[in-house]
Amino acid sequence: MTYFNAHTHQQSEEEDCITLVNLEIQVRLLTDFPEPDSRAIYSCGIHPRAIPERWEKDLQTLALLLQQKKCSALGECGLDKLSDTPIELQEKVFNAQITLAHTHHLPLIIHCVKAFDQLLSIRKKHAHSCPMIIHGYRGGTGLTSQLLKENNLFFSFGANYSTESLKMVPPERLFIETDISPLSIITLYRQVASTLQISEQLLAEQILSNKKRVFPL
Repeated sequence: MTYFNAHTHQQSEEEDCITLVNLEIQVRLLTDFPEPDSRAIYSCGIHPRAIPERWEKDLQTLALLLQQKKCSALGECGLDKLSDTPIELQEKVFNAQITLAHTHHLPLIIHCVKAFDQLLSIRKKHAHSCPMIIHGYRGGTGLTSQLLKENNLFFSFGANYSTESLKMVPPERLFIETDISPLSIITLYRQVASTLQISEQLLAEQILSNKKRVFPL
Protein backbone atom coordinates (compact mmCIF):
# COMPACT_ATOMS: atom_id res chain seq x y z
CA MET A 1 0.00 0.00 0.00
CA THR A 2 1.37 3.41 -1.01
CA TYR A 3 0.57 6.64 0.84
CA PHE A 4 0.71 10.07 -0.79
CA ASN A 5 1.51 13.06 1.42
CA ALA A 6 0.13 16.08 -0.47
CA HIS A 7 2.09 18.76 1.39
CA THR A 8 5.08 18.71 3.70
CA HIS A 9 8.26 20.66 4.28
CA GLN A 10 10.61 17.73 4.64
CA GLN A 11 11.13 14.47 2.84
CA SER A 12 9.74 11.43 4.59
CA GLU A 13 11.85 8.50 5.67
CA GLU A 14 8.78 6.28 5.75
CA GLU A 15 8.68 3.44 3.26
CA ASP A 16 5.73 3.14 0.89
CA CYS A 17 5.21 6.90 1.05
CA ILE A 18 5.37 9.48 -1.74
CA THR A 19 5.76 13.06 -0.51
CA LEU A 20 5.13 16.40 -2.19
CA VAL A 21 7.90 18.43 -0.57
CA ASN A 22 7.49 22.21 -0.47
CA LEU A 23 10.67 24.20 -1.07
CA GLU A 24 11.14 27.92 -0.47
CA ILE A 25 12.05 29.63 -3.69
CA GLN A 26 13.93 32.37 -1.85
CA VAL A 27 16.70 29.95 -0.87
CA ARG A 28 16.77 27.76 -3.97
CA LEU A 29 19.23 27.82 -6.82
CA LEU A 30 18.93 25.85 -10.02
CA THR A 31 22.04 23.90 -9.07
CA ASP A 32 20.83 22.73 -5.65
CA PHE A 33 17.20 21.93 -6.46
CA PRO A 34 16.75 18.25 -5.48
CA GLU A 35 16.36 15.57 -8.09
CA PRO A 36 12.96 13.83 -7.90
CA ASP A 37 13.03 10.19 -6.95
CA SER A 38 10.51 7.41 -6.51
CA ARG A 39 9.43 8.73 -3.08
CA ALA A 40 9.47 12.51 -3.54
CA ILE A 41 8.13 15.17 -5.86
CA TYR A 42 8.45 18.91 -5.29
CA SER A 43 6.52 22.16 -5.22
CA CYS A 44 7.93 25.66 -5.25
CA GLY A 45 6.28 29.07 -5.15
CA ILE A 46 6.07 32.52 -3.57
CA HIS A 47 4.21 32.34 -0.26
CA PRO A 48 1.84 35.25 0.51
CA ARG A 49 3.55 35.75 3.88
CA ALA A 50 7.01 35.86 2.32
CA ILE A 51 6.72 38.13 -0.71
CA PRO A 52 10.09 39.84 -1.16
CA GLU A 53 10.50 43.43 -2.32
CA ARG A 54 11.89 42.20 -5.63
CA TRP A 55 9.34 39.45 -6.12
CA GLU A 56 9.55 39.70 -9.92
CA LYS A 57 13.08 38.26 -9.71
CA ASP A 58 11.79 35.30 -7.69
CA LEU A 59 9.08 34.81 -10.30
CA GLN A 60 11.76 34.57 -13.00
CA THR A 61 13.66 32.02 -10.92
CA LEU A 62 10.45 30.06 -10.37
CA ALA A 63 9.81 29.98 -14.11
CA LEU A 64 13.26 28.47 -14.66
CA LEU A 65 12.69 25.84 -11.97
CA LEU A 66 9.42 24.78 -13.54
CA GLN A 67 11.06 24.43 -16.95
CA GLN A 68 13.40 21.81 -15.49
CA LYS A 69 10.45 19.52 -14.80
CA LYS A 70 11.66 18.91 -11.26
CA CYS A 71 8.52 20.56 -9.85
CA SER A 72 5.17 18.80 -9.88
CA ALA A 73 3.24 21.77 -8.50
CA LEU A 74 3.47 25.51 -7.94
CA GLY A 75 3.08 26.66 -4.37
CA GLU A 76 2.53 27.41 -1.69
CA CYS A 77 0.89 30.48 -3.10
CA GLY A 78 -2.35 32.31 -2.44
CA LEU A 79 -3.82 34.93 -0.12
CA ASP A 80 -3.50 35.55 3.61
CA LYS A 81 -5.35 38.39 5.34
CA LEU A 82 -3.33 37.85 8.51
CA SER A 83 -0.12 38.64 6.65
CA ASP A 84 1.53 42.05 6.94
CA THR A 85 1.88 42.07 3.15
CA PRO A 86 -0.78 44.33 1.55
CA ILE A 87 -3.58 42.24 0.03
CA GLU A 88 -3.27 44.15 -3.25
CA LEU A 89 0.34 42.96 -3.62
CA GLN A 90 -0.64 39.42 -2.62
CA GLU A 91 -3.30 39.40 -5.36
CA LYS A 92 -0.82 40.66 -7.95
CA VAL A 93 1.73 37.97 -7.10
CA PHE A 94 -0.96 35.28 -6.93
CA ASN A 95 -2.30 36.21 -10.37
CA ALA A 96 1.19 36.03 -11.83
CA GLN A 97 1.71 32.56 -10.36
CA ILE A 98 -1.62 31.28 -11.68
CA THR A 99 -0.56 32.38 -15.15
CA LEU A 100 2.80 30.67 -14.69
CA ALA A 101 1.17 27.43 -13.53
CA HIS A 102 -1.08 27.46 -16.57
CA THR A 103 1.93 27.94 -18.87
CA HIS A 104 3.62 24.87 -17.38
CA HIS A 105 0.42 22.80 -16.96
CA LEU A 106 0.89 22.44 -13.21
CA PRO A 107 -1.51 22.40 -10.26
CA LEU A 108 -1.35 25.04 -7.54
CA ILE A 109 -0.89 24.38 -3.82
CA ILE A 110 -3.04 27.04 -2.19
CA HIS A 111 -2.45 28.81 1.11
CA CYS A 112 -5.60 30.76 1.92
CA VAL A 113 -6.42 32.46 5.22
CA LYS A 114 -9.66 34.44 5.58
CA ALA A 115 -9.62 35.31 1.87
CA PHE A 116 -11.71 32.70 0.09
CA ASP A 117 -14.02 35.24 -1.53
CA GLN A 118 -11.02 36.95 -3.13
CA LEU A 119 -9.53 33.59 -4.06
CA LEU A 120 -12.65 32.53 -5.95
CA SER A 121 -12.96 35.94 -7.60
CA ILE A 122 -9.40 35.74 -8.90
CA ARG A 123 -9.92 32.14 -9.98
CA LYS A 124 -12.91 33.07 -12.10
CA LYS A 125 -10.82 35.59 -14.01
CA HIS A 126 -8.54 32.79 -15.20
CA ALA A 127 -10.59 30.82 -17.70
CA HIS A 128 -8.01 28.04 -17.92
CA SER A 129 -8.46 27.31 -14.20
CA CYS A 130 -5.49 25.09 -13.25
CA PRO A 131 -6.18 22.49 -10.57
CA MET A 132 -5.99 24.06 -7.12
CA ILE A 133 -5.33 22.08 -3.95
CA ILE A 134 -6.26 23.97 -0.78
CA HIS A 135 -3.68 22.78 1.68
CA GLY A 136 -4.38 22.43 5.39
CA TYR A 137 -8.09 22.81 4.80
CA ARG A 138 -10.04 23.63 8.00
CA GLY A 139 -13.15 25.29 6.61
CA GLY A 140 -16.60 24.72 8.04
CA THR A 141 -19.54 23.17 6.24
CA GLY A 142 -20.79 26.47 4.79
CA LEU A 143 -17.48 27.28 3.14
CA THR A 144 -17.07 23.69 2.02
CA SER A 145 -20.47 23.76 0.29
CA GLN A 146 -19.44 26.93 -1.53
CA LEU A 147 -16.08 25.53 -2.64
CA LEU A 148 -17.56 22.23 -3.80
CA LYS A 149 -19.40 24.16 -6.52
CA GLU A 150 -16.02 24.94 -8.11
CA ASN A 151 -14.56 22.59 -10.71
CA ASN A 152 -10.97 21.38 -10.50
CA LEU A 153 -10.62 22.38 -6.85
CA PHE A 154 -9.33 19.87 -4.30
CA PHE A 155 -9.13 19.72 -0.50
CA SER A 156 -6.05 18.60 1.42
CA PHE A 157 -6.71 17.80 5.08
CA GLY A 158 -4.01 17.82 7.75
CA ALA A 159 -3.90 17.12 11.46
CA ASN A 160 -6.69 19.62 12.28
CA TYR A 161 -9.94 19.78 10.34
CA SER A 162 -13.71 19.85 10.54
CA THR A 163 -15.01 16.29 10.64
CA GLU A 164 -18.27 17.32 9.02
CA SER A 165 -16.45 19.11 6.20
CA LEU A 166 -14.26 16.07 5.61
CA LYS A 167 -17.36 13.91 5.22
CA MET A 168 -18.76 16.33 2.62
CA VAL A 169 -15.79 16.13 0.25
CA PRO A 170 -16.12 13.54 -2.55
CA PRO A 171 -13.29 10.96 -2.44
CA GLU A 172 -12.06 12.02 -5.89
CA ARG A 173 -11.36 15.55 -4.56
CA LEU A 174 -9.54 14.53 -1.39
CA PHE A 175 -5.89 14.67 -0.34
CA ILE A 176 -4.13 14.23 3.03
CA GLU A 177 -1.00 16.03 4.25
CA THR A 178 1.25 16.33 7.28
CA ASP A 179 2.44 19.92 6.60
CA ILE A 180 4.47 20.70 9.77
CA SER A 181 2.63 18.26 12.04
CA PRO A 182 4.74 15.75 14.01
CA LEU A 183 2.16 13.08 13.17
CA SER A 184 3.10 10.59 10.48
CA ILE A 185 1.16 10.48 7.24
CA ILE A 186 0.15 6.90 8.04
CA THR A 187 -1.40 8.04 11.33
CA LEU A 188 -3.39 10.71 9.50
CA TYR A 189 -4.62 8.21 6.91
CA ARG A 190 -5.85 5.95 9.70
CA GLN A 191 -7.68 8.83 11.39
CA VAL A 192 -9.34 9.96 8.16
CA ALA A 193 -10.26 6.40 7.17
CA SER A 194 -11.87 5.91 10.58
CA THR A 195 -13.83 9.16 10.26
CA LEU A 196 -15.05 8.22 6.77
CA GLN A 197 -15.73 4.63 7.85
CA ILE A 198 -13.74 3.15 4.97
CA SER A 199 -10.67 0.96 4.92
CA GLU A 200 -7.23 2.53 5.06
CA GLN A 201 -6.30 0.69 1.87
CA LEU A 202 -9.31 2.01 -0.04
CA LEU A 203 -8.49 5.55 1.09
CA ALA A 204 -4.84 5.21 0.07
CA GLU A 205 -5.80 3.81 -3.35
CA GLN A 206 -8.27 6.65 -3.96
CA ILE A 207 -5.79 9.38 -3.04
CA LEU A 208 -3.06 7.78 -5.12
CA SER A 209 -5.50 7.80 -8.05
CA ASN A 210 -6.20 11.48 -7.36
CA LYS A 211 -2.47 12.17 -7.31
CA LYS A 212 -1.98 10.54 -10.70
CA ARG A 213 -4.79 12.66 -12.20
CA VAL A 214 -3.63 15.98 -10.77
CA PHE A 215 0.17 15.87 -10.60
CA PRO A 216 2.43 15.35 -13.63
CA LEU A 217 5.02 13.13 -11.89
